[in-house]
Amino acid sequence: MSAPLYKKALIIGATSGIGESLAIKLVSQGTKVVLVGRRQERLTGLVSKLSSENASSVQFDITKLSEISAFASKVTSENPDIDAVILNSGIQRPFNFADAKSVNLDIFQEELLTNYTSFVHLTLAFLPFLQAQETTTHLVYLSATLGLVPTLLRTGGYNASKAALHHWILVFREQLKAQPDNKIKVVEVFPPAVQTELHDTHHQPDLKDGHLIGMPLQQFTDETYEELVKGEDQFGIGMAKKTVDGIEKERVKLFQEQYPVITNVLSPPSSSPMQWPRHDLGVGDQWTTPLFSRSFIEIFATFSATMTSSPHYLTGDPTALNEFIDKFDVFLFDCDGVLWSGDHVFPGTADTLEFLRSRGKQVVFVTNNSTKSRADYKKKLDALSIPSNVEEIFGSSYSASVYISRILKLPENKRKVFVVGESGIEQELRNENVPFIGGTDPAFRRDFKPEDYGLIAKGDPSMIDPEVGVVLVGLDFHLNYLKMSLAYNYIRRGAVFLATNIDSTLPNQGGLFPGAGSISAPLIMMLGKDPVALGKPSQAMMDAIEGKFHFDRSRTCMVGDRTNTDIRFGIEGKLGGTLAVLTGVSTKDDILHGEVRPAAYLDKLSDLLSARQ
Repeated sequence: MSAPLYKKALIIGATSGIGESLAIKLVSQGTKVVLVGRRQERLTGLVSKLSSENASSVQFDITKLSEISAFASKVTSENPDIDAVILNSGIQRPFNFADAKSVNLDIFQEELLTNYTSFVHLTLAFLPFLQAQETTTHLVYLSATLGLVPTLLRTGGYNASKAALHHWILVFREQLKAQPDNKIKVVEVFPPAVQTELHDTHHQPDLKDGHLIGMPLQQFTDETYEELVKGEDQFGIGMAKKTVDGIEKERVKLFQEQYPVITNVLSPPSSSPMQWPRHDLGVGDQWTTPLFSRSFIEIFATFSATMTSSPHYLTGDPTALNEFIDKFDVFLFDCDGVLWSGDHVFPGTADTLEFLRSRGKQVVFVTNNSTKSRADYKKKLDALSIPSNVEEIFGSSYSASVYISRILKLPENKRKVFVVGESGIEQELRNENVPFIGGTDPAFRRDFKPEDYGLIAKGDPSMIDPEVGVVLVGLDFHLNYLKMSLAYNYIRRGAVFLATNIDSTLPNQGGLFPGAGSISAPLIMMLGKDPVALGKPSQAMMDAIEGKFHFDRSRTCMVGDRTNTDIRFGIEGKLGGTLAVLTGVSTKDDILHGEVRPAAYLDKLSDLLSARQ
């Protein structure tokens, strides 16, 4: 058996349905559980079923808000090894809000209390304990797709309570990420309708055969566990997957892009403490601080200006260049299109990097090119007379290999990787002691044979390796139908879908060619889902870089030629600055008028040398 997903999980709402099924699954995979619910007889029965060695229980009613703090203290003192809290409780009741007399507001309030308010209270009660742990801890919320798209009109109260929970989780997760040394991972699970007592005749008597509505419980539980192992912040199961991977993914992306801008607009100067407006003032009155003396029209005018502000053109302006350089201690450099194109190094590149080092700046090379390992990149840098050392290089192949070996918790018999890519990936996997097949092996660079269809379809071990648990896709110069067929079928059979990066094109010799994103695109089309990307602009890569180099993000600048990867990487990573150059993919029009814009830009990297004047 592989290492358990958690050491010990506290499951709130464990006496039936999803909570009970998830408890059984976790124990079967080596996790110990603490079961919480209102019905003591159900708790006792489940502990007996799982054995007291693996499970214990606490009877508690989460709607008793005043008792939650004491409950959390008692549970954590008795179980100091808890590293996951799973919040699953929920009730669903029908209402016709157009018929006021039929609406029982006490039941409505109970639904809101159970599904939303109690979750906030429970989170805050357990938060100090989780924050005090030295290793990663987890908060897992069982949410609902009806909170995203309220397609079931009869459950308006339930839909609203889950929508409130979802938006609160989004904000809470970002606030945690802003905390120094945060080690709490917040996960939100979106189930479809699942065959549980939530819909049965006891709770919703007007539903015919309500307990048969939705996805079978065991299937839901198995798929949820697989997704939890993958480590995504949020995911949908079954029919919910399309909604979460589609419109919700875009909505979260919009949230992550816009809230920093709004925050910057509304934040007061650091020298004056925040004061909120007085509630006794009338509509036309002024706010009590300079911040809020501004009208909402002014605030949103500032917001609009921020969204449409032009990047600062620094070429030929020594004063502006020096001011920009002085803002940062660390410069993260993309390589292709910034330092060189193909085997042609841009004039002045080495001098520029040495100039920055002479000013006390740390230089890190961050590349999405998966065809080369860090050792390969060191050789290329040496050949181009660019001073460097291996520890300054952070590539997408290295990022993906570290993610697989140190972050993914794969079952013991599913630790092999099927590689669609070149030797750079293989070298980094080898360095991390990760077994793999595919890649540059000549056996996978052959034509597809008619008999391959049948062998792959039935999972014949001569074609389908049963130990493959990950498909990793990077730039592959020898892509063929065989590799695509194997990758697709491995993922369909449960393998984790990863990509070194999703760059659509690759700059070389002054032209553009297919990038790694073009290699994964057919699989995305076939599967209807995106891979977990480990290169720019993925923040998994930013977190890994920060973990290695321990820099202050506010004093770090990302330098790149692509607005949609390099610059987005820096912006979404909340770096202090972003700098674009016009020697690669993005044009001046992209930089000035595109959706993603840098703080500043140069004609070429060596224009930084003008700061020496």
